[in-house]
Amino acid sequence: MFAVLWTLTSVAYGQIPTHTINFDCDSLFYENASFEFTEVIDARYDTTKLGFLKEGLNASTFQTIQLPKAAPGYVKDVLDNFITVIENPSSVAIVMHEFSVTEEPLGAIEIVKARVRLSFYHVQRGQYKFIREVSAHSEFPDREVTPYLSRELERALRKCITDFLTQPSSEGENQQWISRSALLKRVMPEKPLNVTPVGELTYTQGKFWLNGNRITKTKSIEMLEATGDAEILLHLKKYKRHGTYSLITGVAGAGTIVYTIATYIGTGDEFAGFRIMYAMGGCIISLIAAKSRRYQMRQAVELFNERYNR
Repeated sequence: MFAVLWTLTSVAYGQIPTHTINFDCDSLFYENASFEFTEVIDARYDTTKLGFLKEGLNASTFQTIQLPKAAPGYVKDVLDNFITVIENPSSVAIVMHEFSVTEEPLGAIEIVKARVRLSFYHVQRGQYKFIREVSAHSEFPDREVTPYLSRELERALRKCITDFLTQPSSEGENQQWISRSALLKRVMPEKPLNVTPVGELTYTQGKFWLNGNRITKTKSIEMLEATGDAEILLHLKKYKRHGTYSLITGVAGAGTIVYTIATYIGTGDEFAGFRIMYAMGGCIISLIAAKSRRYQMRQAVELFNERYNR
């Protein structure tokens, strides 16, 4: 389903071009480390890109930001080449929860934002034991920030690795050794986004835009559902449910009001004020449900852009 949607949007709006970055790595990350990073596991929700390079006053131009190779292999190569270790170091696996960089317009200038979140595990005879989690973020505004994308992401990675190697932590005390399959079950998202990204989704006044181009509600909902993200799916479920509530209570309330007024005119009977009052209550419930429906869709779109469009 998502593949079909992407084909359609690619034809309509054009394939999103790619901007590839490389770390400079002009100095060692660390010398004589007592740990050797033997494995990097990619546990990100979105493994298709590092983020988007957005340009234009309204972020109307998009490029996906990529590394020359898959992120786990690239990061491991960097660490192998720019960290020296002692003899007989302890083996450590890195789980990559966040590893992203974006470029966004910021008024008359631009800003690059990099985020890295890693967790570290002892590795011994095929078993894994949690040590700690480390995170870092970096932001840099300037008139033109594209040349600094790799620098800011590398800076955030360096901080995570350095903090792990130099700052003691008791976070992993009393942790049990677990198998690799148990580790993957613990850290991997239930259904990561592993398809080609389509861009930024916008929801305003009940209408949808993709990269600034209007698209239908049906295509937007299909795109959100294709992520398989439990939180997004829950918001979509509430969106549809509250829409049903709004429709039923609104039609019932309005119908009751029209019927009451129509049957009263010209009859001389006592006006059924209580019936009107109850009908107005139904209309109010309809308005509340409609407002909640819009809120649920905004939350779903916000999560989509935060997790799959950074």
